Amino acid sequence: MAINMVSTLDGKASVGGRASPIGSGTD
Repeated sequence: MAINMVSTLDGKASVGGRASPIGSGTD
């Protein structure tokens, strides 16, 4: 759960998060 939250915040600004399924779903 913690990783999911961090991935969302960091993924939004980071390219890696966007490529990830978690970041994509949040975006």
